[in-house]
Amino acid sequence: MVWTFRRRLEAAINAPLVSSVRRPDTRIIARPGWHQIVTPSAPGTHHNEVMISAIAPEDAERVIDEVVAGYRATGHPTKWCVGPWTKPDDFGERLELDAYVAASLRGWSVPASEIEPERDALRRAIRVPDCVVNVFMAFD
Repeated sequence: MVWTFRRRLEAAINAPLVSSVRRPDTRIIARPGWHQIVTPSAPGTHHNEVMISAIAPEDAERVIDEVVAGYRATGHPTKWCVGPWTKPDDFGERLELDAYVAASLRGWSVPASEIEPERDALRRAIRVPDCVVNVFMAFD
């Protein structure tokens, strides 16, 4: 077998998907374009993550909200793997912007009704060629 770049990439992406090291309460949610692990008994993001996500652009915001809410319901942070296999192509930006916008609006006591206008303004700004947009967040 010749290990082309494409085969190496596929092996790196798919290797964690077949792990048999799971806890009794681990749930694997797998379908074409989606692979998610949910393990309520595991701490943090250990055995809790979305590894593959390829969804329609019009569904992205809804899916992000649902997944984040699902992990929060079990007391876990959300870990979402993003790479060339992820669709839509701006999925990483959507994840980063959502966290930043939510924290920023809470920090400045801005009403939740401003989330969409603020998110849209940031998206427009980061798509301007040669534009530099700096946003900062810290977690404890």
